[in-house]
Amino acid sequence: MNFVKKKIDDYISKKNLSYGDLGIQVDVTQPTISKWINGESEISITTLCKIIQKVIPHNRHEQEKLVLEHLISLKKRRSINIKLAFIIAYLNRYVSVLENLIELCSNSKETCLRNYSKIFKLYNERLNDSDVRKQFLELEGMNPVNAKNQADIAILQDILKILILLDLSEVSLIATYRSRIEENLRFVKNPDLNELISFWLAEIDCYQLLREDKLVEFRMQNSLIQKNSVLKYLPAVKGLLDLRYGESYIFSNFNESCKYTTKALKMFEDWPDTLRYELALSNLNFLKLIWDKEIDTINPDKLKVEDKILYLIKIGEKKQAISLLDQIHLQGTMTPLLTCYEGIAKNNLNIIKQSILMFLEKKDKFFVKLPEMIYNKGDCSEFSLVKEESV
Repeated sequence: MNFVKKKIDDYISKKNLSYGDLGIQVDVTQPTISKWINGESEISITTLCKIIQKVIPHNRHEQEKLVLEHLISLKKRRSINIKLAFIIAYLNRYVSVLENLIELCSNSKETCLRNYSKIFKLYNERLNDSDVRKQFLELEGMNPVNAKNQADIAILQDILKILILLDLSEVSLIATYRSRIEENLRFVKNPDLNELISFWLAEIDCYQLLREDKLVEFRMQNSLIQKNSVLKYLPAVKGLLDLRYGESYIFSNFNESCKYTTKALKMFEDWPDTLRYELALSNLNFLKLIWDKEIDTINPDKLKVEDKILYLIKIGEKKQAISLLDQIHLQGTMTPLLTCYEGIAKNNLNIIKQSILMFLEKKDKFFVKLPEMIYNKGDCSEFSLVKEESV
């Protein structure tokens, strides 16, 4: 019995369960589990992930070991399981699984697997703070694939483009890629892969609703996704959904936003998920700064440059903030939000108006609220949000 099966068998014995009992808990039939344990058949990586979330929950590193060992042991349907493993690994931040999949595909004799390695590498680079603008250009420059025969690769390419566009607040460019994904999804015949991609798209679409300031629809969709059975083996996405939910209240309800953002922050810290942890921490710091609350709890040494600028403005160090903004100007990477901060630092409503226009050009109707509030007030020397909506 290999390490994976032994781990599961030990769990069953410890909990005094039958294979049927475990199957009910993880929504997998008893014969599927027992035949696999007895070496009569194999199970998909999706089924394995459902089981290990029950057997060793909240332990990312241990789960990664089991996923890797299971992948190595598979003799059949390796290609489809590699695709499934990649998406699960990316969403759950199984870093070692991602790295092993890249190496496996890069060195494969199969052309299709070598093709996967290229897109897998780009996703992995995204987790290592790569230049997303450069990544987008690289994706656009890739040779087109036959969508009918390689729909999964085409979809992964377009999903990554959408993720990058959301990073850059370029919401206006997303529709073209989204419709193409929907067209290509028809060619994905494996039910597990189709379900997993559809779930991922639903989460992305939900976040786009937030950026379009369709908050009622966003919260409704977020709640529906929270009930999706796929979340049983994607615990890291649960934290992301909480983070998005908290973000939806960032301009309207300090307590509600703080509650869900802090909940997500704790999840990412325990998992651990460094990139999402930093994102949640940035959201929490932004929340405190724009509401002028709990600013003494912010550690300035751990602030990203964007947050550091707003922090400096808040503590009255506008000259330092302007100095940092000047450096960013020289790099040519001013964003709508940074332009808003520049307007605040220089007490210049014309720059605030420019920030509003930049947000609207990108069709980011959510974060444009900050410069709009300041501009409508007619004074950007001091600002804070003081009214809270009822939940």
